[in-house]
Amino acid sequence: MNRKQILETNKVNAFLSEYTTRNTIRQHKNMLSKYFTFNKKNPDTYIKDVRMLENGEKFKTLDGYEQDISKFRNWLVKEEYSPKMIHNAISSVKMFLEHYKIDLSNSYWKKLRGRGTDKVAQAISEDIVPTQKQVQQILTHSTTKPRAMFLLMASSGMRIGEVCNLKLSDIDLDAEYPMITLRDTKNRTKAKTFCSPEAKEAILEWMKIREGWMKTQRKRTKPKYWDESNNDKLFGGTTKNIRRMFKDALEKANLDLKDTSSNYIERDKIHPHCLRKYFVTQFSKYNNDLAKYLANQERTELDKIYNKKTIDELAGEYEKGLQHLLIFQSNVTDERLIDLEEENKKLKAQIEEINKKLDQGVNVYLYEQLQKLKGKK
Repeated sequence: MNRKQILETNKVNAFLSEYTTRNTIRQHKNMLSKYFTFNKKNPDTYIKDVRMLENGEKFKTLDGYEQDISKFRNWLVKEEYSPKMIHNAISSVKMFLEHYKIDLSNSYWKKLRGRGTDKVAQAISEDIVPTQKQVQQILTHSTTKPRAMFLLMASSGMRIGEVCNLKLSDIDLDAEYPMITLRDTKNRTKAKTFCSPEAKEAILEWMKIREGWMKTQRKRTKPKYWDESNNDKLFGGTTKNIRRMFKDALEKANLDLKDTSSNYIERDKIHPHCLRKYFVTQFSKYNNDLAKYLANQERTELDKIYNKKTIDELAGEYEKGLQHLLIFQSNVTDERLIDLEEENKKLKAQIEEINKKLDQGVNVYLYEQLQKLKGKK
């Protein structure tokens, strides 16, 4: 079976219907299509109700599942997928089986994860937190819509999926620092953040052409594929569209850097998620806790502090750290500001010394002239 046939099966569709987040659904689709393609199995016939089987047949069926999963994992290792990728793939398969009441022993999963490569589920690819100049270059090579999205992500800490799902009613464009309400976050919590005046200006420019863009997209897209929810969204589209636009801007800016640490695939060192990292890194120079709060990270303890603050108080705090987020309006780095302050101090000291010498010189001249006058008299 090919990928499309696998994803159209009843078993896979029923499993995916339990999820609402696009990124989660996309990940499960990707992993399950890999699993069933590798094992050359049809999901609808693969799943059996083991509770109805006799003990001997039940154990045989469960052993078969374990063998399939082990072979699949070994193949992923051989193909040099990252530890995080392997962990996610096995987790998707585990969740799919458990959805249909197929519970393999904890000892099996523990043994499977303890073989070394995916014991620590972390990415091995090397990401880059872009500099202010690099973000400038990316934005310079972006058209109206992606420019607004990228500035929004860099100044608010929003995830790529949150940008896609952002509704017109979720952002207050009348405010100097627009407040953004996030209703569909990764950790399924309601959150709020702000964006910079730069981002606001870019969004307002996008709003001038948004309706025309929507009409064009409707004409180009077949009715059954057009997502009506786009009508209420600020940008619409999918995360795939954002990644493609970001990739185009990177190539034009000559920033399409590759991480070749994996022999299997080259990964981009700079990708849309790096704009979120840019926000956290830059805003942390002012307030690390507030940066995590606004980016919706580690919220448990931070909620106790910042949920008590009013919107105006939070906006005031955001304004204080804004200097670190500006892309075009502030081209002077923190290091350069320090250098300028030192230069100013030295210049002031030199001016004071010159004035002192001038004063002393004038006094001596006046004294000599006075003595001459006294002598003549």
